Amino acid sequence: MEKLLSVEKYPIIFYLHGNSFDRTTGHRVELYNVLNKLDFQVVAFDYRGYGDSDGNPTEGGLVNDSRLVYDYVKRHSGNNTVVLWGHSMGTGVATKLAMDLSLEGQAPDGLILESPFNNLRDAIMGHLLSIPLRWMSEEMIQTYIMQPLRSVGLDMTSDKRIVKWVAYYF
Repeated sequence: MEKLLSVEKYPIIFYLHGNSFDRTTGHRVELYNVLNKLDFQVVAFDYRGYGDSDGNPTEGGLVNDSRLVYDYVKRHSGNNTVVLWGHSMGTGVATKLAMDLSLEGQAPDGLILESPFNNLRDAIMGHLLSIPLRWMSEEMIQTYIMQPLRSVGLDMTSDKRIVKWVAYYF
């Protein structure tokens, strides 16, 4: 794999999948194939608790897993461009990773957000299954929905994190 990553004429897409299924789902494999035909290399993996990976998924765990793989890719990619591509839940992971890297002075070469959401609160309250909860005040939403999620490590505030990533460039 190291040899492939270091071939200089092929930019690298580091793909962070969404919540449903894993890296081998049909539509994802089709995307990888299209990108390969366009001379991109694609690196995809399963977060802890998805596909072939053991463990329980938490936001911190997903970001840590992604950082380990990203660091490996960067170590072996020479001067190749490395772009983060997040899909759905993966946009939350990609945005956090991009922010962390930027704050360390190592911003990724690009960030693609496919089917992103602003933040976890908006994603939950915008989902059809939340219709019975929409009578709740913002204080109740924060107390009974968001605080318990934050207490187990779920935050996904992409709207705040992307501002920090963009600030790195401007």
